[in-house]
Amino acid sequence: MRIEFINFNEDPLLDPEVKQVPLSRDSKGKPPSYCLPWVEASRYSIQIKSNEDYVIHKMEDRVEAWVLREGKEIPSSNLWLDVPEGMGFVPKSEEELKKKKIHLGFSPAFSSPWQRKRSHSVTLKLGIYWWTEPGWGLFFTSAVHRNEEFRIVEGLVQTDRWHRDIPIVVEPLVEKVHIPKYSVVASVLAIRLEDLELVSVRNDPAKVSQIVNQVSLKRVKNSIYKSLAQLKKT
Repeated sequence: MRIEFINFNEDPLLDPEVKQVPLSRDSKGKPPSYCLPWVEASRYSIQIKSNEDYVIHKMEDRVEAWVLREGKEIPSSNLWLDVPEGMGFVPKSEEELKKKKIHLGFSPAFSSPWQRKRSHSVTLKLGIYWWTEPGWGLFFTSAVHRNEEFRIVEGLVQTDRWHRDIPIVVEPLVEKVHIPKYSVVASVLAIRLEDLELVSVRNDPAKVSQIVNQVSLKRVKNSIYKSLAQLKKT
């Protein structure tokens, strides 16, 4: 599947990437390499990285966040786009008009007064714009095998229609969270955008037979699913 992106951080080390975890071939391998669901999750997810050193401080009545640069606390960082020569645009400020730049956003920030009032999360803008094929969207979630101190508010975006830098909403789970630059913040999964139809097949003999067969195979060979996954990749 082709998923396109533009990294407006001007730092190729911040490009999103797929980092596959190799599946171990014996019982000596430990998670994640021995745990098939973890391996498959890495294979089909895109990892996006932090474009700054972020610090998030969770208190009883509020959440504060800032960027840490050379030991200094900066309220937020800004992302800018140089407008190509001869291209028209709607400037938001005199600064944009003079510099021929578009302000893409600042990070960290609160997306709304509601978010600030609830005191449970803060929004990061990571500077990655996304394009997916028609009928496909991206599901943003917590990173595979990571995020012990915070979680990502999950959400599906129709990136075949909406290509802006998707806000990453971070909920801290501890009092103070440090997200180092270049560390993985979230995972992205490609999802087919189709309406769902739930159909019970409880009384379908063929489906019941498949379950009986799979359970029997598992009893005969404990690593049957692992063998099937390896067969699929060849």
